[in-house]
Amino acid sequence: YIMKKLKKPIVQKVRAKNGTDIFYTYSNWPINEIDGVPFISVVKNPPNNDKTQVIHYMKKDNMEYVK
Repeated sequence: YIMKKLKKPIVQKVRAKNGTDIFYTYSNWPINEIDGVPFISVVKNPPNNDKTQVIHYMKKDNMEYVK
């Protein structure tokens, strides 16, 4: 019996290709499709257990991952 290792979700920074605002997403958050267009879930501030945040849906094609 071998236990499958569970990958810890990774926080990723994303930015709108036409702007400078940085957003954050997790690698395990689902991609939502609206009318066949993929949208990713993002939050405005770095993840923090003490803060409640609003999740925004951004068009995946308009976002780029940053390091």
